[in-house]
Amino acid sequence: MKKILFGLVLGVSSLGITSCELNSPKYEEPPQEVGYYSTNRYSHAMFFDVVKQAMEITKLQVDNPTGDKFPAGVTVTPVLEGGKLVSLTVEYSEINGRVGKLEISYTGIPFAEGSSMLIKPVDLSYSGIKIGGPTRLDFKGKEDAKSKFGVIIERGILTDKFGAEIAFGCNLNCEQKEGKVTGTSDDTFTFSGNENGVFVNKVSYNLTITNPIVYTYSSAYASEGKVTMTPSGYTESFSIEFGKGNALNHVYLTYKDKSGLYYI
Repeated sequence: MKKILFGLVLGVSSLGITSCELNSPKYEEPPQEVGYYSTNRYSHAMFFDVVKQAMEITKLQVDNPTGDKFPAGVTVTPVLEGGKLVSLTVEYSEINGRVGKLEISYTGIPFAEGSSMLIKPVDLSYSGIKIGGPTRLDFKGKEDAKSKFGVIIERGILTDKFGAEIAFGCNLNCEQKEGKVTGTSDDTFTFSGNENGVFVNKVSYNLTITNPIVYTYSSAYASEGKVTMTPSGYTESFSIEFGKGNALNHVYLTYKDKSGLYYI
């Protein structure tokens, strides 16, 4: 049997809190539904890290064209036409587990309303997990936000070192708001829209964000919101809610006769 690195896929490596009494939780193996959501969350986190990297590097290039403020281990090659930035190649040499390249092309002035950004990973891996498939960002009016943009991934692929694959796609709207400290470390990202994918076991799924989900910049876990998820073969959707536990990696599952708080 092929060894699978994506341990979250089948949801057997986490422990669940099945009591709603947070001070005296009961620990047991979580339901399959929690494992399915955990894999979706992992996919979202991986691809959105690529988005954040592309946005950060682009902003550094726009604000600092001389290129002397890029992080160590990152080589950036811009292409300009008539003084206008049209593309960037970002190459990582083993920085925070990242190896490979991002090719980023721009339509319009980066981050301006009506502009877009196409992000293509090239031989890119994060700690041995290969990331493939393009992501498009469509920028909208900011209003009171730091940035507003759509995120479209038609078919992203994550591949582990054994060749196992999980697929991920999305059509999301994102709003980035300024945090209280200088920089981006506590900025919040609020998502609405839909996601989809295929797990290692070939089960496909659709996910709908029913209440906007909120992440802080530095966390891979949502602090609030709700999603409904329907894997293939399910006749009913199940829901996952955030912000109900005493830790960010707690989620509240509701499905048929199952309900409770679980770790992811």
